[in-house]
Amino acid sequence: MFFRNFLPHPTPRGGRAAPAAWCLLLVLSLTLGQAGAGPTGPTAAALRDQVAAAGWLPVRVELRASTAADDLEQTAQDLLFALPAGSYHAVARTAGSASLALRVDAAGLDVLLGSPWAAAVAAGGNADM
Repeated sequence: MFFRNFLPHPTPRGGRAAPAAWCLLLVLSLTLGQAGAGPTGPTAAALRDQVAAAGWLPVRVELRASTAADDLEQTAQDLLFALPAGSYHAVARTAGSASLALRVDAAGLDVLLGSPWAAAVAAGGNADM
């Protein structure tokens, strides 16, 4: 039944529209599936386990390096703006530094791990934060 979709169909272009559409759909689904999966590995898995156990996790985020201090401030704002409402609190940051400390829940951690503004995410900071 699946292969019937690849048989020539009466189309203006000689029956090649269905196979091309299926190939495009397959490539898009694979690409979007990989993009939505988020980062994997021992660090991300350990952080997710800690959030699952405690509900909230203090984390330290190293921001992507920038050339100007203004760019670094904007990067921190963009990162915080990208987090879902209510998924983080207790933000601590020294102006001009590339490090940001905050407490996140599972939704916030997933966004941090997949963020283009975060160079690294690690457990850390004060648990009472």
